[in-house]
Amino acid sequence: MTDSKFDLDRILLVWDFKAEQAKADCLELLYQIYEPEDKTYTGLWQRFLTDLGRMFLNEFKEDAHSLRELIDATKELP
Repeated sequence: MTDSKFDLDRILLVWDFKAEQAKADCLELLYQIYEPEDKTYTGLWQRFLTDLGRMFLNEFKEDAHSLRELIDATKELP
């Protein structure tokens, strides 16, 4: 018996296993890079985004035009 609000069979029909595995692999890589002291994955993605943002700001702070082109190009990605 399944709850009408949670239909596992329906979820699994549309589940993208490759995409979910890619996300898990990415988080595992971040875990290896950051070696969190609390031994959890909590906050790794947010920490990565913060670090990535800082790197980009440092790289493009004097070239706003290049940053705008990069942002516009990523809007076209799926």
